Amino acid sequence: MKRPLLLLVVAVSGAAVLSLELLGTRLLGPFYGVSLFLWSALISVTLAALAVGYALGGRMADRGASGTRLATLLLAAGAWTLLAPVLRDPVLIVTDRLGLRVAVLVASLVLFFVPLALLGMVTPIAVRLRTHSLVVRHGIGNLDLPGGPVHPVPAWWLLRRGRMSLGWLAEQGGFVEKHMIGPGEWLDVAGALSESPAWVDAAQCRTPVELLAIPLRALFDAAAQDPELMRAVSQQLASRVRTLSDTLHDVVTADVPARLARWLLRRVEGVLDGMGGLGGLGSLAAPKLVLTELKQAIAAQLGTTSETFSRALRRLADAGIVKVQGYELTLLDLPALQAIAYPAQRGGSARQSFAGTRGQRLAG
Repeated sequence: MKRPLLLLVVAVSGAAVLSLELLGTRLLGPFYGVSLFLWSALISVTLAALAVGYALGGRMADRGASGTRLATLLLAAGAWTLLAPVLRDPVLIVTDRLGLRVAVLVASLVLFFVPLALLGMVTPIAVRLRTHSLVVRHGIGNLDLPGGPVHPVPAWWLLRRGRMSLGWLAEQGGFVEKHMIGPGEWLDVAGALSESPAWVDAAQCRTPVELLAIPLRALFDAAAQDPELMRAVSQQLASRVRTLSDTLHDVVTADVPARLARWLLRRVEGVLDGMGGLGGLGSLAAPKLVLTELKQAIAAQLGTTSETFSRALRRLADAGIVKVQGYELTLLDLPALQAIAYPAQRGGSARQSFAGTRGQRLAG
């Protein structure tokens, strides 16, 4: 919906709210008098209806705002308003025995609450149409987004709350976890940018989640006006390409121990950056990692089975390179771990690096 038309709809709906209050005095004033009771009832009903309308409109906007829904709300509000003069006499007859104070409140509720609530729903939907974003809340289980995994909404999806697993669906129908993401991480940026948008990864919600979708057109328009945003988008894409490239390179060129060593070094990279890198650790305490992913998920990232992953981790522990305590790993010997991760740089193999490290520890 074009912006001028959207602004006109919001302005007209706001004016209609005030008009309904005045209409209430015209319809009910001849029977109850234009008194404090009537105005108090009309104002109370108006405020309550708008509060309910804002809440319901926000929920509807989160599920998917559209011009069609906006038009439906306006038509429904108009239809109920047209019925108000017809319903007035039956409502007054039924409420007559309730007394002035209760009768005027009940009559105002019946005649004007519904159209006022429908008009209140207009603003949240208009705001969502103006901002071009979509918020989706989803419970635990396989992720089911608007459009589905085959024809998704062409947008970048940001996880705002909760935790999710990304992976793929096995031929037997089960879900194979590749890795987990948390708040502030993107679900899928490559699939949305392909010629025929489709999800690259399947997703499962480990907890109730809240997702924010930013349509590509809105993202591109904003990036064209903001060089910093364009740079951030480019860096995000470059990071995904680098991750995919590194994973493919590891699978092709390295054995499982080397892949595991590289995976550990990448995970601890954030800690090392704050300590000056590998060469600057010196007497500092060995960095620790807490595994937040399942063993099967880590094995899938390494392109191997969970049993092979367990054996490789046990070999690192036996060589005194890492210490395993439940889900916590302590990296005891970072140079040795780097030698196993990149044996070609030292003129050997991961197997030789294991042997050399074990021999050094026995000699010590």
